[in-house]
Amino acid sequence: MLGLAGLLLAAWLGTAVSTFAIAGTQPERSSRLPTCSAKRTVPAVDTNGATGTVLIYVGLRNRSGHACLARGRAVLALRDAKTHTLLHIYANPYARTVRRSLRRGLNNLFTLQWKNYCGPGRPLLLIVSFAGRRSVERDAYPGARCELPDIPSELRLFHVPG
Repeated sequence: MLGLAGLLLAAWLGTAVSTFAIAGTQPERSSRLPTCSAKRTVPAVDTNGATGTVLIYVGLRNRSGHACLARGRAVLALRDAKTHTLLHIYANPYARTVRRSLRRGLNNLFTLQWKNYCGPGRPLLLIVSFAGRRSVERDAYPGARCELPDIPSELRLFHVPG
């Protein structure tokens, strides 16, 4: 009986060790991916379109026929559509260093939550840039509802609860 228990424990430990070894090699495997071509990597921006708190999705579209490794800096800027000046929002522009694998198609990099915009209600531009390329979304009116005029508007990294 003790021999069977020892055998089962050894099998379980062997599985755990091999799983750990495989998990430990994942970063190595991703570094062997080809680097994403700037011509084939296009920044993307979208919003939930809601009033109140607005979610802004920043991503990269991999247009190559295979997975690749993206390296660079993704920057989101919210600007006045007419004057191109930055809107007065805490953490605007928002920048993040990217070093990750991209599958084919659209890959979400991060989501920002925009709250409490009490600035002028004019059309705005949401501009994402990465590796010398950019994507622009035009919005007729800033959607982050002004709830507390004495509190600055802010962009904050959004984490899904759970």
